[in-house]
Amino acid sequence: MRYAILLLIVILLAGCSSDSDRRSDLPLQPQPPIDQGVTGTVAFWLGDFMPIEPSGQIQPVERTVLVYEPTTINDVVPGPSTEGGFVDSISTQLVASTTSDADGQYAVELPTGTYSVFVLENGRLYANSFSNEYINPVMVDRGIVSQLDIQITYAATF
Repeated sequence: MRYAILLLIVILLAGCSSDSDRRSDLPLQPQPPIDQGVTGTVAFWLGDFMPIEPSGQIQPVERTVLVYEPTTINDVVPGPSTEGGFVDSISTQLVASTTSDADGQYAVELPTGTYSVFVLENGRLYANSFSNEYINPVMVDRGIVSQLDIQITYAATF
């Protein structure tokens, strides 16, 4: 009887495999670590992206990501005209901040609303995307994680 129970245990254990063994052929689906807010990638563009022979590089980067109340061009003091995308100050309220990881990934939990997103680049505020109304806007709906990829392009030629 003892051998029968031992044999049954061995058969049961041999048939078991870990979840990772059973799922190894399935593609990984990264889940955002937040339930509502914004997530994306921060990438730095460097070099020549002209159409004939582009030779530039795009690298994910670690940066501080700053989320402000919706910000218009009238709410900022722009940097020098030769430095497109940089602003010296913002008069709207800072709502949240986070840091992207080494792969450029970031996520920030936010209440429902519209926001403007900037990155801290060399101690200065940077955003290079505009809608008709706001600077680098993102809209967060109830229970939704919005995607906003941030492209830092001041060192690129197009």
